[in-house]
Amino acid sequence: MREAGHGDVVTELIRDHRGIQGMLAELEQSAGRLPERRADLVSRTILELVRHSVAEELVLYPALRRRVPDGGALVDRCVARHAEADRLMRDLAPRSAGEPGFEDLLADLAAATERHIYEQEHEVFPTLAAVCSPQELTELGGRVAAIKRVAPADSRPDSGPPPFS
Repeated sequence: MREAGHGDVVTELIRDHRGIQGMLAELEQSAGRLPERRADLVSRTILELVRHSVAEELVLYPALRRRVPDGGALVDRCVARHAEADRLMRDLAPRSAGEPGFEDLLADLAAATERHIYEQEHEVFPTLAAVCSPQELTELGGRVAAIKRVAPADSRPDSGPPPFS
């Protein structure tokens, strides 16, 4: 499942982070206006969060468990963050902009996403990079890119626990 023209796993996942942060910023800036645009953007943001989560759970987390001493504890923390985001996405997805609770749920999802990004970029990625060769990181990046391409939109958040973490 190797993908040509991709970056290493850290580059691929940081690229996702920046894209998701951009969508969340656009949602924040459009509060109170453009309800149809916001509805579409919420759907696209959730789709990207789901694809990102699936890729992490199928590629990143197993690599952490295999390669990092006590990687299981680190993965367990990450999975807990995903569970929090999954709950928020399930609650947010059926709501319309302007509906009671929508803005609070969106703010909670944005905050949970920022916590996830910070933890990943400041702890998880450096930890993995310290124990993997550049070639291994590139191979993992190819797997992430391939999985994200084929991850179905409905593979999460309401399909149960993470598949392989």
